[in-house]
Amino acid sequence: MKPPLYRLRCPEGVAAFRAPCPLGTRHAITLIEVIVALAVFVTATVAFNAAYFMLDGRSTRLRADAAAFSILRAKIGKDMTDPWITNSTPVDCVVTSGTQMTTADPNDPYDVGPTVTLLSSADSSQTPVLTGTLYRNTYTFQAASQTVAIDYRLTYTFWNQTYNDYVSTIRARDY
Repeated sequence: MKPPLYRLRCPEGVAAFRAPCPLGTRHAITLIEVIVALAVFVTATVAFNAAYFMLDGRSTRLRADAAAFSILRAKIGKDMTDPWITNSTPVDCVVTSGTQMTTADPNDPYDVGPTVTLLSSADSSQTPVLTGTLYRNTYTFQAASQTVAIDYRLTYTFWNQTYNDYVSTIRARDY
């Protein structure tokens, strides 16, 4: 057997029969490893924060949409259950075609008026205040106003984007 080319002593005192003794025997972390680790950590942190804020905005938007549909369902429910016997009741059914809702009835808890609050700080301290405009159109499509179609639209703006929620019903006069 041939003798080794080099017989060196490593820093820990272990004899090594190779040339030369590697410098990594001290188990040190290099600057490149630190930079790569920081880059991975920063990328992961930025991605996590972006996902969190995207999901938070989406959940707020869905809460606003749920509140809008709740208001619209309450209006349609009121229009379907109020008695309509004469030409003056209920007012929602006998207005002229194409009328826009402009005022709220203070005696009617479901008549919320043209400006509605979808979300407020009363829900949560971090909830934005979000308001919308409620529109109503009533169309007669049978002679003598015996049958009407009632359409509601609730328009609101969230993060500079306008959303419209619609609901409609057909109502015949009670006899």
